Amino acid sequence: MPNIFTQQLKASSKTTILLLLAALAMLVSGCAWNSIQNFKVDASEAPEVYGIGRYQQPKTSTMRLYGSFKIDPREDVVASGNYYAWDLDSNLLNVNSYGSSGIYKMGGNEFTGGFEWFHKSNNALFGVGVSINDGIYHHITYGFNTERFEIGGFLGFFHQLLKIQDSLTTNKIMFDKVKSEFNTNVFWGFYTGIFLGDLFVNYSLSAYRPSFDIGFKTVRSSIVTSNYITLGYNINKHWAVTAGAIGTDVNSNWHWAANLGINFYPF
Repeated sequence: MPNIFTQQLKASSKTTILLLLAALAMLVSGCAWNSIQNFKVDASEAPEVYGIGRYQQPKTSTMRLYGSFKIDPREDVVASGNYYAWDLDSNLLNVNSYGSSGIYKMGGNEFTGGFEWFHKSNNALFGVGVSINDGIYHHITYGFNTERFEIGGFLGFFHQLLKIQDSLTTNKIMFDKVKSEFNTNVFWGFYTGIFLGDLFVNYSLSAYRPSFDIGFKTVRSSIVTSNYITLGYNINKHWAVTAGAIGTDVNSNWHWAANLGINFYPF
């Protein structure tokens, strides 16, 4: 009996090892066989961030609540992507880079809402904010606010639920699939603004690079760079209205939209 039990245990261990080796071989070979031909993915303009839009007294804080409506025609914009894959080259397992063509599905009229909090020391201005715009994004800003102008930079995270369509070639057989994926990307940029009495003019450049998973591969696609030009009017201490244009560049292909908004400063 002990000998039979020992033999069964050895046989079971060998089977387990063989199964693990087979799974590893399938995983590696699967990564080598799969080739991403093209993709379509939802993409939004990079989030807009700018300063207070008015002069702020030193060593004070303020908050801005805002809402806006974006007039944004739907459009397919040509993009591209690259990914890395394990390949068996000359009996060596190497990581190689590949490219694929893609389409960003952009546009769609939508509402944006959020809040920002600012604190000014002397001339330096620090801010944080959270907004909803085809997803959720949050950011920090740092810059300078003077009586005539303001300037600064920002960094944040953009969270979206993406619909991804892709075409894969596996063992020379092409197949298409569609999936949804919760996605997080870093966005960054800078802003500048001038104050002309109760009027203010802002320019903001914001950018992010979408990345998403297809099969076992992470695709890093074309950078989305959005340029915002906004004209605003401070009605009084608490209210302001804005209107502006948005030009988004993807591989020198431009997508255009417009924006109308209202700001509320509680204090």
